[in-house]
Amino acid sequence: MTAPGSTAKPVGRAFGAAPDVIDAAKVRFQRLATSRKRQILAELLQCRGDELMRAYPALIAIGHGRRRKRPSRRHKTGSIVANEWCILFMVRKKWKRADEDPTQRLPAYLLHYETLRGRRTLVAVPTDVDERPLVEAQAKSLFITVNAESPQAAGVLACLVRCRSTAGNVVWRALSCRHVLSLTNMVSDEVRGAEVFAPDHAALGTASSIRGPFEGVGFDAQAMDVANLEATKRALWTWQWPGGSVTEPEELGQTTWLRCARRAKPLQMTYRAVWAYHEVEYGPRHARFAAWIGPLVEVEGEDGESTIDGDSGSPLVIGSSTPKFAGMHIAADTKAVNGRYRSYYIPAYALLDPSNYEEGNLETWSLPG
Repeated sequence: MTAPGSTAKPVGRAFGAAPDVIDAAKVRFQRLATSRKRQILAELLQCRGDELMRAYPALIAIGHGRRRKRPSRRHKTGSIVANEWCILFMVRKKWKRADEDPTQRLPAYLLHYETLRGRRTLVAVPTDVDERPLVEAQAKSLFITVNAESPQAAGVLACLVRCRSTAGNVVWRALSCRHVLSLTNMVSDEVRGAEVFAPDHAALGTASSIRGPFEGVGFDAQAMDVANLEATKRALWTWQWPGGSVTEPEELGQTTWLRCARRAKPLQMTYRAVWAYHEVEYGPRHARFAAWIGPLVEVEGEDGESTIDGDSGSPLVIGSSTPKFAGMHIAADTKAVNGRYRSYYIPAYALLDPSNYEEGNLETWSLPG
């Protein structure tokens, strides 16, 4: 995550910056175009993420997105406020003011030099602190099923990909979650070649050895080798993507759509953040384990809508007439925040990069348009 040469510095008493200088830097950041704010947030996460994690032991994850803010004093939890873009810090539990250690207080702003009208100018990038939610993976449906020795788990196929080898050979694969295609024993060398079936019991293909690793920061995605192309197309919400796919975080807009196999209409989702990684819990309660997964996009369902067990693998979409693939659903919070449920997705730009997979980095992948 770390890149050399960053000019960002955490704001704190030790830096001795005058209040009027910081206030002016805050205003400069707020006056920037939204697109540039988001670029700066992504750059700061890339350049200073590792350094901040080492500097503040209470910090367990870092991301960038939009601030949560209480609409009024009587509200205990916050809601998303449009256009308040910031660096996001995650802690296991927020300190009460009386218990706070001033030396470990997370910075309210990060200083960054931006070129404005040809001059390097100081801007102050705001931060926000989240308490770690309980996030659970969401397999257990009947839309696709995996036949293996382990207890059945299931979910959805997100997309079809055309995979071209260095020799020019082309094969078709479909992508879903590793916790769907490899069932519950994801940390071992189990289930490769398990058969995958559609709801009408048509055989679609087999789980591939091309899958995300689960060591360190994991990647909860896996490919399915397609045996029956036509049946696989029928098992997908759409197998063609005329809008292509999201190639960078800045393309993720305020409103996206989740296409659930169980529903005729999509779920409207509001974009909140991209996390470098996030803790996700897997498995039944008697054999539960947690893993750090990244990168992950966080969105919220509108009007109290929520994802449910079995939605894992569902595609996140931008647009309707020319849909653009934005990501693949893997998990959700177990509790609502301010009446809304949060869910988490592997962004399309990471999902479609074969270098993120074991045994996949010698191919070129593309979506059928």
